[in-house]
Amino acid sequence: MQESCADAEKGRRMDNIVLREFQERDWPDLVRFYEQFYRPGYIFTNRAFFDWNFMSPLRPDTRSGQRLILAGDKIICILGVFAGWPLQVGGKKVVAQSNNNLFLDPAYRGRRLGHALFASAVRETPYNLILGYDERTFSMYGRLGKIRHWRMQRFTRCLNPNAVGQLVRQSPRFEGLRRARQDEVFNLLGAKLPARVATPEPLERISRFGEEWDAAWEDIRAEYGFTTWRSAQFLNWRYIDYPFPLYSCFVARSNGHISGLVVLRLETPSYGPVLRIVDMVALPGMRHNLFASVESLARERGAILIDFIFSGIMDFRFLQTAGYQEYMDATGAALLPMDLNPIRYREAITALVIFRDRNDPASLEIENNRYYVVKGDADQDRAN
Repeated sequence: MQESCADAEKGRRMDNIVLREFQERDWPDLVRFYEQFYRPGYIFTNRAFFDWNFMSPLRPDTRSGQRLILAGDKIICILGVFAGWPLQVGGKKVVAQSNNNLFLDPAYRGRRLGHALFASAVRETPYNLILGYDERTFSMYGRLGKIRHWRMQRFTRCLNPNAVGQLVRQSPRFEGLRRARQDEVFNLLGAKLPARVATPEPLERISRFGEEWDAAWEDIRAEYGFTTWRSAQFLNWRYIDYPFPLYSCFVARSNGHISGLVVLRLETPSYGPVLRIVDMVALPGMRHNLFASVESLARERGAILIDFIFSGIMDFRFLQTAGYQEYMDATGAALLPMDLNPIRYREAITALVIFRDRNDPASLEIENNRYYVVKGDADQDRAN
């Protein structure tokens, strides 16, 4: 793919501006671009990570998912495309995509070049799932299709009130809370639970997903509506073949058959281990047991907390009875750090879906809470 961006500047011709996918000869200048506009050593300058992202086996063709605009031989704009991201829409598997890292050299702004690059990618698929989008670019998304957007929910299970309380006290938002709300937060941190809300299930660690999982997914997926299509191929790429050892994948069984999946990430900062639920799906009767299993594992590891960032279908009442709470201020901004190693107090993770067909009835799945998106989707859980 190679296109002139002559029309990107509202009709002013720019013959030396070219839009195309990454080619091997671009690597030195791409590293220069990332280090100039992001930071030295930025994760996408790690070649193994770059190839995992943009040369994945899920791609519908051989093009790199790293898209570029060049002025002559110089990269001036980038967009990351997770090409071939599988979604379940209307109960069927569709080939979609997810996008990240749209950035235009400030010297070229005001010419709609970033919009041209993004639009060229969006036009390739009927659906785009984006996590962590920049709200300043929101109007651009609305010009390309029907938008459904939201803030991801973040539930936390406090296992060590003293250690977690210290993280809360350090939050720049905590001091702004009324005293009564501060007391309420600390009461939640130390709240006692019923003796048993569910029975932990034995968890089986998976080193490679195969046909058995694909058969189980056919039963599990019906409950989740609009969601990532979690085939064995996808799970192997996303978690097993990840170029850094971040993830542990487990399944639970019922009567010998797989009935649930949980993907965990254990982080070990100086203030104590943290267990993060990155992905979880299960048959309806097994979700409670999976949460109990995760808590049992977290206690074995000495974790101070468990967190789970998601949106859509979930039993919120059970989460609360199991001790999971949303620790946030009146605006919905997180009190606990969103990133834990190193600590970063982001407000929340935003999410959106672009429906290219504005009349697509699939958007009703999101409007009617028949969808499920987790932090492991798209680009919000990666090596630092």
